Amino acid sequence: MMRVAFRCDASPAIGGGHVMRCLALGRALRKRGHDVVFVCMTGTTATVRALEQGPFSVLALENADVAGDATAAVIETYWTGRGDLVVVDSYALGAAAETRFRGAARRVVAIDDLADRRHDCDLILDQTYGRWAGAYKGLISDDCVVLTGTCYALLRPEFAQARPQAIRRRFPGAPCNRILVTMGLTDVGGISEQVVRAIIRGGTAADIDVVVGRQAPSLPALIDLCRRTPGLQVHIDTNELCRLMVDADIAVGGAGSTMWERCCLGLPTVALILADNQRLAAQMLDAAGCCLALDARTGLPPDLATAVADLAGDPARRYAMATRALKICDGLGVERVLDALASL
Repeated sequence: MMRVAFRCDASPAIGGGHVMRCLALGRALRKRGHDVVFVCMTGTTATVRALEQGPFSVLALENADVAGDATAAVIETYWTGRGDLVVVDSYALGAAAETRFRGAARRVVAIDDLADRRHDCDLILDQTYGRWAGAYKGLISDDCVVLTGTCYALLRPEFAQARPQAIRRRFPGAPCNRILVTMGLTDVGGISEQVVRAIIRGGTAADIDVVVGRQAPSLPALIDLCRRTPGLQVHIDTNELCRLMVDADIAVGGAGSTMWERCCLGLPTVALILADNQRLAAQMLDAAGCCLALDARTGLPPDLATAVADLAGDPARRYAMATRALKICDGLGVERVLDALASL
């Protein structure tokens, strides 16, 4: 049995993607009998309710702990000594903190998707589409294990399990009956409401499911809009995202880690780039014909409604997009990462 600590955070400002992908790996480790604990900034569980639901202990920090001292101290106290593994998933942390974590655990793993800073780790995981190991040359030690690409995407097991059902729904000429809006649990800037209103203005004749967190700025307006709009449903902190993706015919969503979930299920997507770190992967997926990427970093794209309506009305394009997306991610990344961790 390994003792594994995850160091990751979530907040309205940074979103919940770091924690969600760590949860997928943490649950798989727990299922294999390992002892798992999460170390997070105060407020993380309020942003990601799934973490609050367990089955993990969550140790709270008052700040991001860039130096790593507080994190190491709580890990050492929790286990009365060293653990076996610290998994770090935070843009705020790099080599300095990871070096400090070596005093709290036998091995250090870094999850990254920027390739812009040094790391002191034994294994680095970057699930970005098109990323290659050479991007980390000079940023890690020569003996560090490097896992790159969407074959290592950290998805919950239900996505791989639902994949055959989703594939059966993506057939040539399939109608567009449902649109799924997933802009992230934190709904930065109230963008979920803006997207839903744009789809409605575009006149696409399809039901709309919109997924938001309990703290989403859009939530009050969406609930009010739902009362007045037939076919619109709001799902708050849902555990049914996989089912909603299977049932959907189009998604409009952020270009973060849920991209790999949508690819796994072959869901044609209008992907909105909300942050600089999402741009590269989204543009590469667009170039590969797996999605339509629109830049939303400075506001809602003016052509969003037209883009959604055009995709909804073009079954051949949706089928081609689904077929290409399915080749990007098979949903088995967690198992491959577990095998790599077992070899450290």
